[in-house]
Amino acid sequence: MSARHFVTARLRAPLLCVAFGLGYVAAQPLLGGPTQPLPEPVLLEGGRAKLERSFDAMCRPHAASVLRVVAEAEVGPDRTSHAVAVDPNHALAKLSELGSLGFHLVDARDQRIVGRVVATDLDSDLALVEVEDVVLEPLAFTDEEVDWRVGQWIGAAGPGGSCIAVGSVSVGPRGIPLETHGLLGVILGDTGGDGSRIRELVPGGSAIAAGLRVDDVILEVEGVAVRGIRSTAGQLRRTLPGQEVRLSLERDGERFERIVRMGGRQLDDYDTNPWYEVPRHTADTVTVSVRRDGFESAVQHDAHLVPSECLSPAVDVRGRVVGLHIARMDRPGSLALPVDTVRSALERLRERAAAAASESAPAGARDV
Repeated sequence: MSARHFVTARLRAPLLCVAFGLGYVAAQPLLGGPTQPLPEPVLLEGGRAKLERSFDAMCRPHAASVLRVVAEAEVGPDRTSHAVAVDPNHALAKLSELGSLGFHLVDARDQRIVGRVVATDLDSDLALVEVEDVVLEPLAFTDEEVDWRVGQWIGAAGPGGSCIAVGSVSVGPRGIPLETHGLLGVILGDTGGDGSRIRELVPGGSAIAAGLRVDDVILEVEGVAVRGIRSTAGQLRRTLPGQEVRLSLERDGERFERIVRMGGRQLDDYDTNPWYEVPRHTADTVTVSVRRDGFESAVQHDAHLVPSECLSPAVDVRGRVVGLHIARMDRPGSLALPVDTVRSALERLRERAAAAASESAPAGARDV
């Protein structure tokens, strides 16, 4: 072998190895293997702030359609949530956050707006609210089909025009099974006869907000007579958070009735109220929504909304309103109702409101 051929042979092996290595690296996106996918450019250093600024710009056009709901209560701080205008005279609110003693709306200019519930939909936890002496700017829901892809960004539009949270979709539209029931917020005791005596009131519970007292006796739940703790608890467990329930009670020998909007279980309650059951997520320390399950269809994402920010519009990267945020589900996630689910619920609410208005119209005025 000549010296030239010997040198060429000695160099050929390293060159082949280098070529193979470069080819393998280039082929990794096709072949798979140990190469990790590159992060999206928007999330590189400084990218989060840029992402949030972009969503601020996309949420700003919807600011006038987002309202705050302030629930009026006798005990504890006022609860708040959001509402969205759906036509000049009506808004959608989260039913389970309206409180038992009434509420009012506040617009982006901090003006108080009087509203009243004209229809409710327990399936979606939505209420249709009619406003007085003001003309609302309806929220512009998208008319386009929404492709809910895992990983796509979703923002929450606040009443001030800014984006209050950003997250990526982790689970597309799916049914959320019902795992909670309404809570009255009482500890019951036996009476030795009919009904159940209220032995203790849970701080911040629905019973206090409705004006119930210790030693009141619950005789009926939604017209069904109860006898003893087991019977009363069984009837109350048939209710949902946010549902208005009619109770017949006795106080100092006199019978009376109360309409109570049932509350729900907060995960923090398990630490302070030992009579509650052991929670599913014992490690969770966040405040979750009173009603966070039992939805026909909802999208899960990882935006860190708090319950007071629910009913904020869900805005995608194109600035379209693709749904409404309905609940803080647990520590890592929130839920949004897709726009088609919102439309179906709104149609039911409008039909119920029209039927209720027809029934309450004066005689001879229904056919006018």
